[in-house]
Amino acid sequence: MRVDAANREITCKVVYYGPGMSGKTTNLKQIHDRAPARNVGEMVTLDTHSERTLHFELLPVDVGTVRGFSVRFEFYTVPGQSYYAATRRLVLDGADGVVFVADSRREALDENIDSMNDLLDNLRHLKMPDDIPVIMQYNKQDLPSALKPEQLEPLLNSRRWGSFTSIATTGEGVIETMKAITAKVVEKVSVQAAVTSSGGVAAQPSAGSRPQTWLITCFRCMNMLETVGAKRGDLFTCGACGAALEISDIEHGVTRAPAPAALSAAPAPAPVDTSPFQASAATGTY
Repeated sequence: MRVDAANREITCKVVYYGPGMSGKTTNLKQIHDRAPARNVGEMVTLDTHSERTLHFELLPVDVGTVRGFSVRFEFYTVPGQSYYAATRRLVLDGADGVVFVADSRREALDENIDSMNDLLDNLRHLKMPDDIPVIMQYNKQDLPSALKPEQLEPLLNSRRWGSFTSIATTGEGVIETMKAITAKVVEKVSVQAAVTSSGGVAAQPSAGSRPQTWLITCFRCMNMLETVGAKRGDLFTCGACGAALEISDIEHGVTRAPAPAALSAAPAPAPVDTSPFQASAATGTY
């Protein structure tokens, strides 16, 4: 975690770990395609062929504010092949959270176990905290040879981290996984942001500071949008699929279908830009 107290900025690092071809890059591409355009940076691949081979991908995403600090996540993938062992350790160093993407196919079980052992070894070698946030993602659940999560959990998840199933090629489970890991990291960020760099005094936003900014996700099509000053119970209309949304958990960006009574009581929204990545703070429509 990098904290810039002067500019009130925090940058967090999340590493997508797992065996080769498990779906790590596909996860990042789905996040890039579904996040609001103004919140997501360019996806960068660094691939050098030298004595010290280095290959990873980086996707920066702005997720809003915490205690008056703007927060950015940098999502990294690391290659699973054995000859990239040095790269994995290098990229994992300094991570604030990890997503382990498992290939659920029965024939990939040995590679999953090897990759998990590699992750645990690297966490120990780097002396990373035992409570570092980790989320498991059981990918490729649509394939005929895919093992069920209850079959994979005893073999891969001895620490009982939170887990999700996914079909990354369609986006299923991708945003839920990303939301889960960022929420866990933000819990720690909130504590860090509460302490200023001088004297350990809790940092409080000024009276004239901007309202809190949040990312929420459409429960139907999983498109994401930025909202300003939103709160639990606020209503939105998804500009991508047209679904009516009610915020059920603002901290995790979770929405649901609102009850009919809530829709009938809500004022009609003013005309706004209905592209998927635009938001109107006044009407709650994007």
